[in-house]
Amino acid sequence: MRVILVLSVLLVPALALADDLPAMRAGMWEFVRKAPQDPVNSPGKLSTMNNKECVKDMKALFQKQKAMLSKMCKFSETKKSGNTYTTASTCDVPQMQAKYTTRNATTVKGDSAYESRSDTEGTAAGKPVKWTETVSAKRIGDCGK
Repeated sequence: MRVILVLSVLLVPALALADDLPAMRAGMWEFVRKAPQDPVNSPGKLSTMNNKECVKDMKALFQKQKAMLSKMCKFSETKKSGNTYTTASTCDVPQMQAKYTTRNATTVKGDSAYESRSDTEGTAAGKPVKWTETVSAKRIGDCGK
């Protein structure tokens, strides 16, 4: 279902924290994302997506993605406790009949790793949705030339 696919793409953990996270090292990063493949019809059936990407500036990457989402989402102020950053976003996507709130907690593990958990609840295509998504990210080396 297109609505589900687009919603999953939009809910990138840690984006709301773009301005608040400490600097992360440039290099090759591995992102492991676990989220429901179909949060409307099968919210408990998780799929795992692995992605490796050469990231020169993690903060700039997050800020770019957050700027795109800001057209449909409002972000709360980030709160920090130790090495964990929490925030929430409320999104309204009329063309997909979707409204949802996401609460995110991102734990930074130095300058080379972080883990995020996002809990989302709302409606999509007129149906209630509720799911959890996690991302584990770590720097795995330098970028190739």
